[in-house]
Amino acid sequence: MVSGERPEPDQTERAGPPASPDDGRDSAERRSVPREIEDVSFPVSVRGYDRGAVDAYVSRVQNVVEELELTRSPAAAVKHALEQVGEQTKGILAQAGETAEEITITARQDAEASSSHAKHEAEEIVSNAEAAAAELLASSKAEAEATVAQAQKQAAE
Repeated sequence: MVSGERPEPDQTERAGPPASPDDGRDSAERRSVPREIEDVSFPVSVRGYDRGAVDAYVSRVQNVVEELELTRSPAAAVKHALEQVGEQTKGILAQAGETAEEITITARQDAEASSSHAKHEAEEIVSNAEAAAAELLASSKAEAEATVAQAQKQAAE
């Protein structure tokens, strides 16, 4: 070891002193604290602990403390649960609105396509009926003229 250097610490060191038995909490309350808060260690870096690891730990601790505060009072727990349900409901309603809009657009497109197809079919039927009527009229006219011609021939005889 070079003079002035500290001895190499273990890869992990405890963050903070362990909780003392006389810190004002009863043993049941201490047992409710998650292990990830009690047994914490940070990787050693060149100048102290790794900042990312410490920040991640602090974030986890803040979340646990927030959850513990919410569960401490039943009214707060109910309020928190209602807020979560409200947020979930908002999300569900927004998604339902989007789905309804998509269904409406699809239905509108289908209706327009069906209407267009029906109009085309109706035009085709009318066109065929007009052609059949014209053909029937022409054949009836020809038959009538033939009948008149034959009647005139018979009348002349």
